[in-house]
Amino acid sequence: MLDTINAILRFLLDYPTIFFAGLGYFNGYLFRDINPLKIIAMIFVVPYCIDLLININWIYLATLPFLLFAVIGYWGVDKSKHRAMAVIDLGKDWVGR
Repeated sequence: MLDTINAILRFLLDYPTIFFAGLGYFNGYLFRDINPLKIIAMIFVVPYCIDLLININWIYLATLPFLLFAVIGYWGVDKSKHRAMAVIDLGKDWVGR
């Protein structure tokens, strides 16, 4: 058990952006198509993640990836890809004028 906790903490210290992006995606997924099981998971997961972000003052390494991937997790990958392409096309049209 201690080895598992050690491995998780080592991963957190080595790759904080990937860790917090994954937490953000999972939190966003919990808010998509809510059902009773997800509500129970939200009671435990969401406050823990928010408390973790408040205590860790890593804006670029933790908070921004968490928020970006929470939105992607909420929308889903297909809808996120569609909206990202729409923003890119809008930028191309804007620059082309």
